[in-house]
Amino acid sequence: MPEPFIIRFEGRPGELTIGDMKKISGHVSGCTFASIIDHLGLEANPREAKIGAVTDAIQETIRLTPELLPFKTKGVLLAVSSYEALERNRYRIAPVNQRIEGILDGGHNTLAIGMYILNKALEADDQKISHKVKNWEEFKSSWKMNHDIVEEYLVQEKGKTGSPVDFLIPVELQVPADMNDTDGVQNFRDHLFDICESRNNNVELQLSAKVHQNGYFNELELMMREHNENIADRIEWKTNDGGAVKVQDLIALSWIPLQLVDPVHEAKDPEKIFNPGVSRVLCKSIQ
Repeated sequence: MPEPFIIRFEGRPGELTIGDMKKISGHVSGCTFASIIDHLGLEANPREAKIGAVTDAIQETIRLTPELLPFKTKGVLLAVSSYEALERNRYRIAPVNQRIEGILDGGHNTLAIGMYILNKALEADDQKISHKVKNWEEFKSSWKMNHDIVEEYLVQEKGKTGSPVDFLIPVELQVPADMNDTDGVQNFRDHLFDICESRNNNVELQLSAKVHQNGYFNELELMMREHNENIADRIEWKTNDGGAVKVQDLIALSWIPLQLVDPVHEAKDPEKIFNPGVSRVLCKSIQ
């Protein structure tokens, strides 16, 4: 399980508990948000965040009118099934299963804020961020590589009025209502995919994004990688993750070799549905 970390809300957050679910809503500072970037990823988010007009607009708001950021964005949704409430509006949290826990919504907000903080830290150190950073994975790699610079910058800026990182981000944290209720915690986890899908429906998710998030492509991706890693890397398994071949096109191509295999029947081992011969034919089709 990832290392627990602490997030601190500015002011007393609101809490709502219904059944097995608890929602904690408030605002965190730019400095605190850096800890979220350190410890959480976008694995649970059905879309991969990438640099573009949306992230540019968010950074412009932070730069020109940071006081309006809490009013112009819905912020970030976090969900973890392991947490502890502390004093002074603080919570110690850690995702247990990062495929369904972590940053469920607000990936572009997270990327934009992270890019902004990283840029400011590098500028203070007379450096510039690489123009090659175009998506979340590339950003996270640059963030880790320059972590000491970012950390030193945040220490210097913490508590300064008017600091470039003196802004607030709306954050909603969803956790189990009772950590001691094993069944309740499991029910909480069972609801997370539906919550994630609903929160991301402002732009309707493609069917491929939904089934990928449920893990339905895992076996096919594994077999493709075992056969040819380079070709597997060319496939966009997750929406916005990059790749010359969309996974839905791959599924369409899979019907070609499937016509050559025995009639479909119920497999004794569901994880062995895809025959290795299918991945070989698919690789040749993509090539």
